[in-house]
Amino acid sequence: MANTPQSPRNIIMMHLSGGDITWFLHSLFLFFIAIVFVRQLPPYIVLPAFLAASYLLPAIDGTSMFSSFDNAHVNKSLYLFFNLGDLLVRKQADIPQLAQNGAILALSLISFIALSTINLTMAVPLFVWLAVKLRSRLVFYVGVNSIVFYLPHYLAIQFFSKIVKLNGPSPWSHDLKFVLAFVTGLAMPWTLCLMRLLFSLKQAARVKTV
Repeated sequence: MANTPQSPRNIIMMHLSGGDITWFLHSLFLFFIAIVFVRQLPPYIVLPAFLAASYLLPAIDGTSMFSSFDNAHVNKSLYLFFNLGDLLVRKQADIPQLAQNGAILALSLISFIALSTINLTMAVPLFVWLAVKLRSRLVFYVGVNSIVFYLPHYLAIQFFSKIVKLNGPSPWSHDLKFVLAFVTGLAMPWTLCLMRLLFSLKQAARVKTV
């Protein structure tokens, strides 16, 4: 899981702090607990406060036993759109329709261009707008099952980067390895979705109408 050798103790402590590859699930679990109290505060206080904390809090010390491959995962969990998503759901907002708003789309486009200075979260409406315009069944399928596609694709990348030896004098060998990793990274979660494993969306029960 990590690109550098670590002791078993460090790996265990890394998981306890939510620092492994599935750190966002750890953060989401804590969010479900905190949101009960956070909902009592107005959004114009919560969203800026979480955004500021994500930038101001220091990353986990690299020499700490809680250190992982990404020591800034706590900061990332604070600026992720959990709070914004919860707000939109409670307001019953139509997100695809919201992405058609010219002002929001313009801000999203500016954020996407200026990723180094503006939070990545603000670029999400741009991708929602593009997905709606494309009307691609493939894009919608991956989006609905995004949690499944996110989790196992990293295993394919690690497999092809460390196990598969295609290194040669020709640059085409690296391109071939990339294509194989990309195809495997899609095929593996797709198979899991078809097998209804992990977090795959289950079909809704049929309701008989009278």
